[in-house]
Amino acid sequence: MRISLEYPAPVGATTERVRGHLRGRVEELTGMPVRRVGIAVTALHAEVAGQRRVE
Repeated sequence: MRISLEYPAPVGATTERVRGHLRGRVEELTGMPVRRVGIAVTALHAEVAGQRRVE
Protein backbone atom coordinates (compact mmCIF):
# COMPACT_ATOMS: atom_id res chain seq x y z
CA MET A 1 0.00 0.00 0.00
CA ARG A 2 1.23 3.49 -0.78
CA ILE A 3 0.29 6.32 1.56
CA SER A 4 1.17 9.95 2.10
CA LEU A 5 1.32 11.45 5.58
CA GLU A 6 0.91 14.88 7.08
CA TYR A 7 4.22 16.27 8.34
CA PRO A 8 5.32 15.95 11.13
CA ALA A 9 3.52 12.63 11.56
CA PRO A 10 5.23 9.84 13.53
CA VAL A 11 5.95 7.68 10.46
CA GLY A 12 6.71 4.41 12.26
CA ALA A 13 3.70 4.56 14.57
CA THR A 14 1.37 5.67 11.80
CA THR A 15 2.43 2.93 9.37
CA GLU A 16 2.06 0.29 12.11
CA ARG A 17 -1.45 1.53 12.89
CA VAL A 18 -2.38 1.49 9.18
CA ARG A 19 -0.83 -1.97 8.76
CA GLY A 20 -2.81 -3.39 11.68
CA HIS A 21 -6.07 -1.85 10.47
CA LEU A 22 -5.59 -3.06 6.91
CA ARG A 23 -4.62 -6.56 8.04
CA GLY A 24 -7.68 -6.80 10.28
CA ARG A 25 -10.11 -5.58 7.64
CA VAL A 26 -8.78 -7.86 4.90
CA GLU A 27 -8.90 -10.86 7.23
CA GLU A 28 -12.43 -9.92 8.32
CA LEU A 29 -13.68 -9.48 4.76
CA THR A 30 -11.98 -12.52 3.22
CA GLY A 31 -11.70 -14.94 6.12
CA MET A 32 -8.08 -15.51 5.13
CA PRO A 33 -5.01 -14.74 7.23
CA VAL A 34 -2.76 -11.91 6.11
CA ARG A 35 0.92 -12.55 6.72
CA ARG A 36 2.48 -9.36 5.40
CA VAL A 37 1.35 -5.87 4.56
CA GLY A 38 3.87 -3.72 2.72
CA ILE A 39 3.55 0.03 3.17
CA ALA A 40 5.50 2.69 1.31
CA VAL A 41 5.31 6.31 2.46
CA THR A 42 5.37 8.19 -0.82
CA ALA A 43 5.11 11.77 0.47
CA LEU A 44 5.02 13.98 3.53
CA HIS A 45 2.66 16.94 3.28
CA ALA A 46 2.83 20.02 5.46
CA GLU A 47 -0.55 21.17 6.75
CA VAL A 48 -1.53 24.63 5.59
CA ALA A 49 -2.78 26.66 8.56
CA GLY A 50 -6.54 26.23 8.86
CA GLN A 51 -6.82 23.99 5.81
CA ARG A 52 -6.81 20.18 5.67
CA ARG A 53 -6.49 18.14 2.52
CA VAL A 54 -8.64 15.05 1.98
CA GLU A 55 -7.54 12.48 -0.58
